[in-house]
Amino acid sequence: MDIRLGKEATQTVIKKIKPHAVILATGATPIIPFISGVDKPHVHTAIETLDQRVSLKGKTVVIGGGLVGLETALFLIENHVSPIIIIEPTDKLGGSVGLRMGWYVRNRITTHPDIEVRTETTVEEIKDDSIIVQKKGEFEELQVKNVILAAGMGSNNTLAEALKAEGTIEELYVVGDANIPRTMKEAFEEAALAARRI
Repeated sequence: MDIRLGKEATQTVIKKIKPHAVILATGATPIIPFISGVDKPHVHTAIETLDQRVSLKGKTVVIGGGLVGLETALFLIENHVSPIIIIEPTDKLGGSVGLRMGWYVRNRITTHPDIEVRTETTVEEIKDDSIIVQKKGEFEELQVKNVILAAGMGSNNTLAEALKAEGTIEELYVVGDANIPRTMKEAFEEAALAARRI
């Protein structure tokens, strides 16, 4: 087995190897919502926040109340960043997270004194030191220091599309979040099934 660490698997690299089969697990990237001001310097993704690539202090809004948004809010609280406001456009926190885990995380969020949850609310604009939110036609300006984007993940399947278009790989398997963003359980299962087919 030939293992190559620290090398990006590009279309050119894969072509040189001339493999019979390729399993791509290129993951997912954060979805950046179409909100005016999303490119401001105090706006960060949940991934950047959880990877501790940014240093935050003060009132922070998390856009997205799915599992990643809730985990990010709890991470911020544990790292002494508060208060936190979670903005979720639907009426449900946690998205499609499982029953047991969902109850646990939702309970921690809704009972924490430094976390405010606003469901059925959207962010309309991000300003230098505030955001404009809208709920049922009513607009409000909230003062915030930081904005965290946790609006979901999109498949990183650029390499898969390029290899498919080229048509030189006999067997091409796209697994995990590169296929559809979900949990690690599904990613491991897909990878194992692909490996068994080869």
